[in-house]
Amino acid sequence: MEQWEIRQPKLTHVLKNTDENLFQELAKDFSAIIGSPVKVSIVKEKERWMIFYNPSGEGLFRFYISLHDPSMKEYLTSDFELDRPVIQIHELFVHPIGQGLGTQLIFKLLDRIQDTKFELIVLRAESERAARFWIKFGFEYKEDTTPYMPSMSLDLVPIQRRTTPVVKIQFKQTST
Repeated sequence: MEQWEIRQPKLTHVLKNTDENLFQELAKDFSAIIGSPVKVSIVKEKERWMIFYNPSGEGLFRFYISLHDPSMKEYLTSDFELDRPVIQIHELFVHPIGQGLGTQLIFKLLDRIQDTKFELIVLRAESERAARFWIKFGFEYKEDTTPYMPSMSLDLVPIQRRTTPVVKIQFKQTST
């Protein structure tokens, strides 16, 4: 008689021990940065959480990330093997651009998640300008990525080991 083994992926301690209040607090931080209320919606699935900021698309700010459990071997849109806890950035939209709001938002995200167990952030840069934006935070191109929408990543482990907080950038306004 033939036996089949059916493996059910097990949720690791990372998602089990992730406090969703972290993302509620981030919404408050984001509100302070952009100067208007930010709504958050958290959808919990078996092996990932999806977190939407301003999910209905109202306003001039949208941010969508997902948290992935390493029991998933690969997540198709990132081209990365998920052998450790991963945060994937799907979308960041801020208007107006060029005023440092996106930079402040990402620095706040990095500051808040440095005490979590997530080890990697992955994303796809949709343009050369977007890639330059992510490079200033330390994101690097994946070796075998597509040139059309390159995959990029940021290793969080060195950030988590820092004894000083993430460097903050202060922008000077120039007169025209």
